[in-house]
Amino acid sequence: MSTETSIYNQTPISILHPRSRIEWMILRYADQWMAFLLIFSDLISLYLAGWIAFRLRVSMGGILNPQQYIPLLFTSILFVAVFNWRNLYRPIGMGADDELRRLLISNTVVFLLLSSISFLVKSPTVFSRLMFAFAWFFSCAILPLTRMLVRYLANRFNLWGSPAAIVFSESTTIPYQKMKAIWAEQNTHGLKPVIYAQETDGTLLDSLIQAQRKYRMKYCVVFITELNDIEKLRKKYGLAIEHIIFLRYDSTGLDFSNLDVCDLGGVFGMVFHQRLLDENSRQQKRVIDLILSGLMILLLSPFLILVAIAIILD
Repeated sequence: MSTETSIYNQTPISILHPRSRIEWMILRYADQWMAFLLIFSDLISLYLAGWIAFRLRVSMGGILNPQQYIPLLFTSILFVAVFNWRNLYRPIGMGADDELRRLLISNTVVFLLLSSISFLVKSPTVFSRLMFAFAWFFSCAILPLTRMLVRYLANRFNLWGSPAAIVFSESTTIPYQKMKAIWAEQNTHGLKPVIYAQETDGTLLDSLIQAQRKYRMKYCVVFITELNDIEKLRKKYGLAIEHIIFLRYDSTGLDFSNLDVCDLGGVFGMVFHQRLLDENSRQQKRVIDLILSGLMILLLSPFLILVAIAIILD
């Protein structure tokens, strides 16, 4: 969906240009677009979880009137409001672990609130307590999975990421093509490079200013090897870009497995996750994890069945 003006071999800069006005609009309003995709993902997840819970409760012998549950569809607005309050629609600056924790806690709080209100307004014979429990359980599983799928598909079709510049200081030895390949694979963190450049390029600052005006670019990732360069580079690029993210590159020979952008009290940083195991060791670990998970499910299944029977008999 984009073309690249690659003059990296002659002058150390490479610029990506959108092919269509739609792609340009997505880049210019990337934060709003990504937030919209996450809201859409959450709404689909909540409605799907509610539908599964309703059908499962009916299959267990419950006589439920679907029309009585139609007003609950509008409670999705409450979920979106609480998720937004918990910054779950900020596509950049939240790690996967933190997002999952906030998502599950917020989802649980809203379900507890809705359950309490519904039982105060209606009797338990109108709104099934078991159906609410099922809906909460399925939503906790579906919400993070759907978000992951939406990010993957949006990245796959070049529809995810806020415009960013990737700058290599003159002392950085990281291969340009290697970093470009890593970024293409791990773009779910929310940054989409529109400029790759060496810090020695004399037109870089002008290019950053032009990209900031064209795409509303707010992020610049600068690879450095010496911490003494931070203050000088911060003053230089801070004239054009709002958020400067410094990465100290240390060539350890390990492969990168993931990139995360984190918000440290208003200051953005980036974390590289590295693969500490080779491919064979990772496969062995995966097999062991699956075996242990299966054994735990078998051991806990009698207890879970007893809990389900107790709820039905209640």
